[in-house]
Amino acid sequence: MPSPTPSSIKRMKLLLRCLIVLLVAAGTYLAVHLSRKGPQASSGGRLTVHFTCDSSGRLEPCGCFTGQHGGLTRLRTWLGEQSPSGAVLKLDAGGAIAGGADYDLIQHRYMARAYATMGFSALNMGGREAAIPAADLVKLSAVSAVPMLSASLVSSETRETLLTPYR
Repeated sequence: MPSPTPSSIKRMKLLLRCLIVLLVAAGTYLAVHLSRKGPQASSGGRLTVHFTCDSSGRLEPCGCFTGQHGGLTRLRTWLGEQSPSGAVLKLDAGGAIAGGADYDLIQHRYMARAYATMGFSALNMGGREAAIPAADLVKLSAVSAVPMLSASLVSSETRETLLTPYR
C-alpha cells in the first residue's frame, strides 16, 4: 500500500478540522435551540446544516474554466434552490479570506455581508485568517456582518482568545 503524500495528509487534516467545527457548531445550535423552545419543539424536527470552506475571497467564480463550482454568487443560487424542512444552520469553516493584505481585509467585509445576506450564523477562522495580525483580525471581527469565531486563535502576549470561541 503506498504511503500518503504530504498534500493528501494536509487535505485529510483540513477535512477533519472542518468536520469537528461542523459537529461542535451543530451541537451548540441544537443545545441553544432546545433550551429556547423546549423539548416539544424539537420532537420530529430536522436540522439541515450547510457549511462552506476555502472561499478564498471569491465573490464570484474566477471564470478560468467552465462548469466550475465556487464564488458566493453561485453559492447563493444553490442555497436558493434548496428547500429543507425544519431548521437550517449555515456556517463557514474557514478560509473565506484570500490573504492578509489591506485589500483582502476590505474584500472580507463584503464577503461577510454576502454571508449575512445568505443567512449564515458564523464564520470560523481558518489558516489564512490565522495569518492576519491579531490587531487587524480583532478589528475585522468588530465590523463583520456575521460573527467571526475561533477557539484556537489566541494572543501571543496574554494567551487569551482573540475572538469569541463559540456562540
